[in-house]
Amino acid sequence: MKRLWVAMCLVMSVGCADEGDGPASTEGCGDGLSDELKETCDDGNRESGDGCSSDCLIEQTITAHWTFENTAGEVQTCPAGFDTVEVLKETLRVTLAAASFPCVDGEGTFETHEIARSQTGGYRLQLRRGDAGELFGETRSSDYPSGPTGDHPFDLRFKMTTDLGRLAINWKLSQAGVQRSCEAIGVTSVRIDLIPATGPTITLMGTCSSLPYTTGRLKTGVYRVELTAASASGMGFGALDGVGVPTGGLLTELPPIDIAF
Repeated sequence: MKRLWVAMCLVMSVGCADEGDGPASTEGCGDGLSDELKETCDDGNRESGDGCSSDCLIEQTITAHWTFENTAGEVQTCPAGFDTVEVLKETLRVTLAAASFPCVDGEGTFETHEIARSQTGGYRLQLRRGDAGELFGETRSSDYPSGPTGDHPFDLRFKMTTDLGRLAINWKLSQAGVQRSCEAIGVTSVRIDLIPATGPTITLMGTCSSLPYTTGRLKTGVYRVELTAASASGMGFGALDGVGVPTGGLLTELPPIDIAF
């Protein structure tokens, strides 16, 4: 049980109390010899705050900076009602708890520990309404610190484009009112036309059997979605009006659109 408790503390990089009175410990931690299976550093002591923590995990001070822009490159304020920025560290094994800051500050500093035997996969910034409220959007940074920095904090920089969003488009095929498969009708691809209220039509091509089709980032607004498919037996067509593309790069999944032959 004791070994399991210590292992959980290592994976989550949190300070846990042992089953006894002292802090959780790793055998050999503080002897100046780094054990790559259990430690990411060993500076010869059991003190935190010097770049190597009391349980021999790399300590890192990180300052996150964030800005918001529209697609014209103009700087925007925090979107109305969305007041909380959260920065999450992603690894191959686990995503750690978020460091939370007021959106209006534009930056926040936090401390993180490298997880033993788990490569850092980057950092993710989310903009929310309240500490755990509605998500406005998110963006990622592939930068991450490697090793103690001492008096040289590591900076992360995030930029979120506020007037972009994505769609996940689903469809189904029908012939004479009966639902059919792509193979049965002989359809291999579907043409997707996204028609905004103003501006040019965006034309995409999806594979019939690969659903849903996820678009790239689209300008925020309301679109008409038209789907066209061709087969040896003729043309099929389906459409959906009033499709809203949300802000913040978020993904909206549409209900299946019937392509009727």
